Amino acid sequence: MDLETQILYKHSKQNALLICEWIGNNESRFEALMLLFLNGNPKLVQRSAWVISLVGAKHANLLTPYLSLMLQKCEHPNIHDAIKRNITKTLQFIDLPKELHADIINICFDFLVNVQESIAIRCHAMSVLANLCKEYPELKQELQSVILNALEIEETSAGFKSRARMTLKKISA
Repeated sequence: MDLETQILYKHSKQNALLICEWIGNNESRFEALMLLFLNGNPKLVQRSAWVISLVGAKHANLLTPYLSLMLQKCEHPNIHDAIKRNITKTLQFIDLPKELHADIINICFDFLVNVQESIAIRCHAMSVLANLCKEYPELKQELQSVILNALEIEETSAGFKSRARMTLKKISA
């Protein structure tokens, strides 16, 4: 499969799943995907982010060598929401290396407090932070404060409110 051609062929779940299945747990194929994600044109980067999240859900071990680069991508100005959304979505479900925790916490808090971010990005960031509260209980108070502030001040979606209530319950247990 010509990976770049296939990614650009069609922007659909079916195509993303096809590519994900082709990559499987193959390190060299995943490396090829990551090279497109890290160096491709904006459209290619955006579409490859979706495939990365799908592969990561099945084979988290493939992500580990690239997590630092993925986080750096999140910090680029004017990055497309699809990239941030898929990266934060992926971070919710994998074991995060300790050496990246500080960067992940900072990025996720930045996303969560930024009302200009999409609801999905903010919700995923909230979940990542809630997961990290298990290891860093001192984060609970700050996360709780940010969530309660958002619920009080913002007019936000039902999805955000639902995730916020679920997260508050999770971190207070």
